[in-house]
Amino acid sequence: NPERDEALFNEQANKARFWEADQFYGIDLRALQRFSNAENFSQPIVGYFYAANLLTSAYATKEFDFGECTPEELQNFEMPFRFDIERTAVMHGLGCWFDISFNGTSEQVVLSTAPDLPGTHWYQCRLLLRDPIAVNRGQTVTGTLKFVANEKFSYDLTLTCTLEGTDISTTNAIKLQDQLYHYLTNSEAATSHPSYAQAQANQYGYGDAHATNGY
Repeated sequence: NPERDEALFNEQANKARFWEADQFYGIDLRALQRFSNAENFSQPIVGYFYAANLLTSAYATKEFDFGECTPEELQNFEMPFRFDIERTAVMHGLGCWFDISFNGTSEQVVLSTAPDLPGTHWYQCRLLLRDPIAVNRGQTVTGTLKFVANEKFSYDLTLTCTLEGTDISTTNAIKLQDQLYHYLTNSEAATSHPSYAQAQANQYGYGDAHATNGY
């Protein structure tokens, strides 16, 4: 989903500021600035984010049936998307997550890593745009997310977004294996999971047991 996160965008953009120096011990570093910027924005950001940062309530999805699909289908595929913007903001990228449905003979269990549900250790993922798009409520963003398997046991991604009805378009290359872990954006998600409360109960129970035994 389209997402806004100005602080995260600025954090990544500012990492390239060092390469703007034109007199670093007599060396002009500015020729390398664009390469640094491209590398910083090629990192997928792994961590919890706030569902309130999403600019739409509708989701774009890509489904695979792992009991039926072939390895070739997972080597190279595209995920087209179309989002009707519900909030005026600057779109800094896409917020992404996955759901897995375990379909048994008598029951179905769904594992979701969505940002509006209790956190998991898979977190969520944000794919940033180097050139954000200012969007107004009622406008439509279309595009594709192209996945190509690489030799790193991961994917090279190409994210393309276009603001429909305008000539505004932006593309970013992302290396899915080169993740940046950013856990503190929404720390509340970690403590909202039932297992967290259970772990606390176990911890206090463990301490009480020691106290009973005189430790």
